[in-house]
Amino acid sequence: MKDNNAYKTISETSKILDIPSHVLRFWEKKFTNLKPKKSIGGRRYYSPTDFQILNSIKNLLYNKGYTINGAISYLENKENNDNSEKELKKDNKDALTKLDSILTSVDKIKKIIENY
Repeated sequence: MKDNNAYKTISETSKILDIPSHVLRFWEKKFTNLKPKKSIGGRRYYSPTDFQILNSIKNLLYNKGYTINGAISYLENKENNDNSEKELKKDNKDALTKLDSILTSVDKIKKIIENY
C-alpha cells in the first residue's frame, strides 16, 4: 500500500474516489486549481493536495448537489477566504508583537518614574 503522501495515478485515484477516469480528466479542465503532474508519456499523477481537491469536488457535486459552476465558485471563494484568514492571522501576530513592545516600554517608564 502506498504512503498517503505519495502521488497516485489516475487509475488509483479513480478507484479510491469511485469516480471514472474520464470524469477526473473533465474536472481537470473545469477546475483550474486541480493540476496533476504529467509524465513525459502523459500519465497523470495526483498529489495529496490534488486528491483533497478532487474529494471536495466530489462531495460538492454528488453529496451537496452543487453544479459545476457552483462548485468552482465555492472553491474559489474558499481559497480567497483561506488567504484572507492567513493575512488576518499575520496582522494579528504583528499587532501582538507591537503591543508587547509597547507594554515593555510602559513598564520601563513606570520604573523610571517610581525611582524618581
